[in-house]
Amino acid sequence: MEGFLQTSASKPMPEVKGLGLTPGNPFAPFVIGGFTIAGGALIVLLGLTLFAGSIDTRYTAGLVLMFVAVLAPIPLALLAIYSRNYVRIQRVLAGDHWAHWRYPVESRNGSEVYLGPLGVYWPERRRLRDFKSGLIEVEHMPDTLVFRYVYKQYSRYGSFAHKKEERVPIPFGKEDEAAELVKHFQTQLGIPSGFINDSWTIAWIMGGIIIAAVIVSILLVLPLEFTRQDIRNDAWSTQYAATRQAETALLQRDLQPILRVLEPQLDRLKAAGTREYDPADLGFPADANVQRVVTGFCVPSEAFYVLVWQETPTVEGFFGSRGVYHYVDGEWDYGCMPPLYQPDGLKTVTDDWNFVFLKGNTAIIATMLVEELQKTPTPEP
Repeated sequence: MEGFLQTSASKPMPEVKGLGLTPGNPFAPFVIGGFTIAGGALIVLLGLTLFAGSIDTRYTAGLVLMFVAVLAPIPLALLAIYSRNYVRIQRVLAGDHWAHWRYPVESRNGSEVYLGPLGVYWPERRRLRDFKSGLIEVEHMPDTLVFRYVYKQYSRYGSFAHKKEERVPIPFGKEDEAAELVKHFQTQLGIPSGFINDSWTIAWIMGGIIIAAVIVSILLVLPLEFTRQDIRNDAWSTQYAATRQAETALLQRDLQPILRVLEPQLDRLKAAGTREYDPADLGFPADANVQRVVTGFCVPSEAFYVLVWQETPTVEGFFGSRGVYHYVDGEWDYGCMPPLYQPDGLKTVTDDWNFVFLKGNTAIIATMLVEELQKTPTPEP
C-alpha cells in the first residue's frame, strides 16, 4: 500500500542541528543573521564597555549591552523554535511518517496529508498539527479519523487547557490503513509535541543566558557608575570649594567698612548693654549697606554679641533664612543672639566674625503673640 507505514529509515533524513540550520529551511538565514548580528553587537558593546576612552562612553555602552543582552534572546529564541519546527516538516516529507494519503478531490485542508509520529501535516497549508500538549484520543469514524488533543495557553493569570481536534478524511480504500494508524497513534497518547519541548528547552536556555548576561552587565556597569559618581563628586567638591572661597572673599570685603565703624566702639556698645541701633547713630554713612545693629548678652555665658543686618545681604539665605554678620566677645557660641532668632547655618569670615543665617524662632514668636492678645482688652458689647 503506497505510503503506508513508512519509517524514518526508509529515506535519508536531513541533518537536524540545534538551531534547525538545515538545507531549504526558510528560517535558517534569519537564525544565522540574527545570531550573527546579536553576537557582533554584544562583542562591540563589550569592547566599548571595557576599553572606550571615556567613562561616560563605557557606562553608556554597558547599559546598551545590558539592554541588548536582555532583549536579543527573545526574538532569537522564537526564530530557533520555529526553525526547529520546520525541520520536523522536512523530516515528515523525507519519510518520517506512517501514511501518506492523497485525495481525488481537494479537501478544505488540501489534496494530500502525511500522518506519523510527528503529527498530521497538510503540505498545501504547510500546517503541522503536532498535538501540542499531548494527544488524548484517536477516534476511528467510518470516513474520518478524529484526533483530540490538549492545547495549553499561558498567561500571567496561569495556564489554561483547551481541548481541540483535528479531522482527517479517510480516502476510499484506506479503511484498513486507518485502523492500523489508530493503533500507532494510541502509542503517542499524552506525549507533548516536540514544539512544546523545544519551546521550554530553548526558553530555559535563553533565560539562563539573559540572567548570566544581566549579572555580567551589572558587574561591568556598577564599577563604572561608582567611578562616574567619584568624578562627579570631585568636580562638585572643586566647584564648591571655589564658590566657598569666592563667597568668603566677598564677605571679608563687605565686612571691612563695618569693622572700621564698629571696632572702635565695641567697648562702648558692650557697656551700653542690650540695644538696637540705627546705623546713622553709630556713624555709618548714608550709603552704607547697613540696615540695623543689635547688641546683647548670651544666656547663660554672658558673652557679648553684635548682629549687623545689611540692606542687601552679601550672601542670600535659603529656605526663608536671612544672613547677618555675627560677632561674639569671648568663646564662640553658635546660638549667642536674641531669643527671637535661631541660627540655621553660618559661614566663617574672620576669627571673631561669622556670617550667620537666621530664622525666626517660631515658638518664641507664637508665645509673644499670645501674650499680646491676652493683654488686648475685649471690647464691651
